[in-house]
Amino acid sequence: ANQGFARSLGLEMEALANMSPEDFLQDMSNQELRDRITVAMSDPRGRCAFDSNHVRNDGTVFPVHVDIHRSTFEARPVFVAFCTDLSDSQAMERQLAQAQKLESMGQLAAGIAHEINTPMQCVSGNVEFLTMSYERLFQFTDGLFDLLKKRPSMSVDDAQSQLDSLTKRHKYDVLREQTPDAIEEASQAVIRVIEIVRAMKAMSHPGRQEMNDTDVNMLIHQASIISRNRYKYVSELELDLSPDLPLIPAYGAELSQVFINLIVNAADAIAERKESDPDLDGKITISTVQNGDHIEMCVRDNGAGMTENIRSKVFNQFFTTKDVGKGTGMGLSLTYNIVSSKHNGTIRVESEPNAGSSFIVILPMNSHQSTADESDANQSDTCRVPILT
Repeated sequence: ANQGFARSLGLEMEALANMSPEDFLQDMSNQELRDRITVAMSDPRGRCAFDSNHVRNDGTVFPVHVDIHRSTFEARPVFVAFCTDLSDSQAMERQLAQAQKLESMGQLAAGIAHEINTPMQCVSGNVEFLTMSYERLFQFTDGLFDLLKKRPSMSVDDAQSQLDSLTKRHKYDVLREQTPDAIEEASQAVIRVIEIVRAMKAMSHPGRQEMNDTDVNMLIHQASIISRNRYKYVSELELDLSPDLPLIPAYGAELSQVFINLIVNAADAIAERKESDPDLDGKITISTVQNGDHIEMCVRDNGAGMTENIRSKVFNQFFTTKDVGKGTGMGLSLTYNIVSSKHNGTIRVESEPNAGSSFIVILPMNSHQSTADESDANQSDTCRVPILT
């Protein structure tokens, strides 16, 4: 261990001689550390990485990223570990993620306002009708009371004639037929507004610092509500969500951002293809399924697609194929970071030019297991390092 490592723990170099990793790793024994390394070292490059917490000599805790390499030192096989203090970078990442989230909300704000305005107009129109119905119904019942008071001195034919006249004057048959529909329409419109507001609240919430059992299907449904104005003019959106999908440990607010980014990205790809193919019937399909110990989500579109060169860079920070002012190049980069670093998951893209794209997100049901596989070997270093959290 070097001087920098000793300083990070608030210790003198001499004190480290009698310590082992479990003395400064929070809630992790030496055996658990060995188990993590053993699993991760299945990587053919002899490298693994995971996030953890270190405990300083004064008892304070700080987040670290541990990058371990298999190496040789004086003819002996050894593990070399690089520990990076993540305190500042995690704070910056949280700020960046929140800023990108708010940017997304800002870009969607006009569409969301329209989505709320439409059902509210429905509510307004139906409430106006119900107000008129209320007045007419009371006028009709007042007329009935007057008719009942006169009934003893009236013949049956006169009573029937006045009742028919009363019914016709106040349009009782029309009110009886249309009032239930007006109530139902207003009720459904209010439910629609509530769904939008709830989805916005869940999306804009900064999120908790710890994972919670999360309903992925609900997050996808909320994301489809918020982003509806971005895709409804260019495509249909179909949800094929497994009804038996179990809850998984996740950061709900961050995953919401992932799904919104992928839906908006799919809508933009379809809009791009429709410029050259106006008759295209755009379609976005989102599916979920449990696959062993993992949850697999797929966002598929029939948009412009990507070449192999673009596909290899799509998760790079600041990379975008959109015109200046239309894309920051942060959406898919943050999406990758949320899936891989925060949830120990994987995300990959399958795409062909003019044939559409599929973004597949795989999340473990147990957040502590590695999701690395041999297919990672063809990706960049950022994608290949197994992440254990």
